[in-house]
Amino acid sequence: EFSIGDAASMIPPFTGHGMGMAFESAECALQPALDYARGAKSWAAAARICAQAQRFRFARRLAAANMLHGLLTSQGGSRLASALARRRLIPFQTLLHLVR
Repeated sequence: EFSIGDAASMIPPFTGHGMGMAFESAECALQPALDYARGAKSWAAAARICAQAQRFRFARRLAAANMLHGLLTSQGGSRLASALARRRLIPFQTLLHLVR
């Protein structure tokens, strides 16, 4: 399967970077698609190369976003996040860097 955008992977919506990831995943697909169109790669090979590029590019941010999503959507995690936010102890710049 040759997938881009949300079909390839979805980041939790609170990160606010889904459209950016869609464009980046299309960028990962460009060269493999051109190679297929020129007859240099089979469809399966092009899809595999595209999927590998997307995994490499998005692994860290998807892992961080999924961890944060699990934390923020759990009862204890949301209480912790609220307490930290009230004390201004949430490292927003670090978190933003992890999911972008």
